[in-house]
Amino acid sequence: MSLATTVRVVDLSSANVIDTHTHWRPPGYAELMREQAERDPVFAREQAPSIRSAGDPQPAHARLEAQLQDMTDGGVDVSLVSLPPPATTFGEPEFATRVAQETNDALIDAAEQSRGRLKVLVSLPLPSVAAAVTELERVAISPYVAGVQVLATGRDLAVAPDRAEVVLARAATLDLTVVVHPSLEPLPATYDDWMLAATLAPVVSSSLAVARLVLSGVLDRVPSLTLVVPHLGGVLPYLAQRIADFGRGDAQHEFGHYLRHRLYADTCSYHSPAMRCAVDTMGPERIVLGSDFPNRGPSGRAVADVQAFFDDPALRH
Repeated sequence: MSLATTVRVVDLSSANVIDTHTHWRPPGYAELMREQAERDPVFAREQAPSIRSAGDPQPAHARLEAQLQDMTDGGVDVSLVSLPPPATTFGEPEFATRVAQETNDALIDAAEQSRGRLKVLVSLPLPSVAAAVTELERVAISPYVAGVQVLATGRDLAVAPDRAEVVLARAATLDLTVVVHPSLEPLPATYDDWMLAATLAPVVSSSLAVARLVLSGVLDRVPSLTLVVPHLGGVLPYLAQRIADFGRGDAQHEFGHYLRHRLYADTCSYHSPAMRCAVDTMGPERIVLGSDFPNRGPSGRAVADVQAFFDDPALRH
């Protein structure tokens, strides 16, 4: 299921409405997080909010039936569902592989039971490239797998997505879309107040990760890779000219070329001026629907946001 052929949803009247950005935490994931926390005090401290949330017997991320009803209420035909951070990026490679296998299987089972309403963005046990490729090939045979979620990080070069080029290239050959989703990671104390760690930091980390993918030349070496940047491309459309002014790095083209021809951005912003910047910079054909359900409210909010923008000439121009 390639975004290039099936998930362009800016013209919501012409095709199925496909939400490319939703999350679900399957049963058993909370226990895997607690198991890691028991053996790793650093993980326990750094992921304490996620572990507490995972322990909620009925967290929003775990209410699959509620998500399906929300889709119906909001006019969404198909949702691409993925794990919320930290996904499957914790523990030693063997344990991370177990987490990936168990959770990916659970997501695929849920998609199968949804009668076509859910597709899966699988998570991989990165930064172990070999284990990630093995897991990718294991799950790619499922007709319910639409793509791969890769977590971005701003603090550790070793786990930056451009260091996993082999994994991205394999995803491309399997015709699997890659979504570069922000991670929730430990940050300097300057982010501790006023929810800055949840508002500013995520879009900065995903923007950084994708900028590295472009400027390192990964997109040139993997020309068939379909890449999605959540939250209207983070800060990349807004800063496109500034980045271009400082050079191409190892990329073959100036930065704007990749925004217009290689990257997609999902609509999860809910701010019309930001939408206008993304559309003007990237083109409407590069914008796909993304709600970030359940974190930003009902999926119908995302549908209404897109419809309002594209129905209002004053906002389009």
